[in-house]
Amino acid sequence: MTPLELHLLMEAQVERNHDEMQREAVIAIMHEKAHREKRPKADDLYRRPDPDADRKLEEKAEQVKHAEEWLAQFEFE
Repeated sequence: MTPLELHLLMEAQVERNHDEMQREAVIAIMHEKAHREKRPKADDLYRRPDPDADRKLEEKAEQVKHAEEWLAQFEFE
């Protein structure tokens, strides 16, 4: 293994360690929030990302582009 390969592997391991610690911190926060709530619900602790969020974002970008084109026809002084 070359020194560069070793260095890249070490950097990757450090990143994995940081990811794991961040995951652990999120779990600790979720546990504490669940402990403090009177009647916790799963949605209070974690909401699954919307799979259609990218599509919705693209639609909104298209709407903004259309609005900009429409406004471009007017001349403001």
